[in-house]
Amino acid sequence: KKLPGVGADCEFARLTPSEKNPTQFVWIGSAGTRTGLHFDMQNNVLCQFYGTKDIWLVPPEDSRYVYSYPDSITKSKVAVDQPDIGHYPQCAKARVMHGTLAAGELLFIPHSWWHSVISNSVSISFSHEFGSKISWGQIAQAISAGGFGHWLTVIREFVRHGLCNRPFSRRLHDDPPFGRLGYEMLRDTLA
Repeated sequence: KKLPGVGADCEFARLTPSEKNPTQFVWIGSAGTRTGLHFDMQNNVLCQFYGTKDIWLVPPEDSRYVYSYPDSITKSKVAVDQPDIGHYPQCAKARVMHGTLAAGELLFIPHSWWHSVISNSVSISFSHEFGSKISWGQIAQAISAGGFGHWLTVIREFVRHGLCNRPFSRRLHDDPPFGRLGYEMLRDTLA
């Protein structure tokens, strides 16, 4: 919406199922721009237009090793490129894949796959999220990977920020608390 016309320049209809309102982002940054380890709730195609980016991937089966935040289960506390094994010892067990995405290349990132991206140079990328969102079972697995404390946090936020509609504060570019997102997903499913 903020860069009109870019959507027409980036045609994904031949690569992905048609979507009425796909989620698309343009990423512009300098060398060293970092996107922390996280997972998306939909499939994603990341296209590199200019510069290069290093990308780390962790399969969803290893979620229990990446130390997600209790209030933001899609985000990890671990800097996967330089993990602090002393502080996060379980992250040594995670299967981590690493590669570099160059201009003219694209990468398919399935939903629920953890990924971190760091620009090696000035970089311009485009991402296109598509397809069905992760299932309720996959959401439950992601919460369970963090342990009982994550369940308590999500339930508390479901009640506080969902049912009771109390305000919450957001970290920079972060999603609302996951309990609120869960409430909204359930509401939309039942509507």
